[in-house]
Amino acid sequence: MAEIMRRKRFNEAHLRRRGLYTRPERPLYEASADDRVKDRIILAVGAITLILGLGPAFLMLPTHMEKQHRSAVANLRQARTEARELGEERRNELRIRARDIKMQSECNDRGAPSD
Repeated sequence: MAEIMRRKRFNEAHLRRRGLYTRPERPLYEASADDRVKDRIILAVGAITLILGLGPAFLMLPTHMEKQHRSAVANLRQARTEARELGEERRNELRIRARDIKMQSECNDRGAPSD
């Protein structure tokens, strides 16, 4: 802090010597005890507000992620079950169709006159 004040005085003296410094000397500001208390109260209220505002988001995040994960697992399980059932139905329909085609070709072979 002392170095900053020394540089400030040096700069002001330099500007005064050159005739560029027109700002009048002013008293150094010192906060009263009342101002310091007000500042601390404002900072405390701001910090508490920030904690209360953001705290629930961080506390609820793990439970929300767990709930979302369980939902995704249930949806995947359901999709796999439905896909398995659909595949089984398609295979059965293909077997029936192949059997019908085979029977039809056998009937055509029996009924056709041979040359």
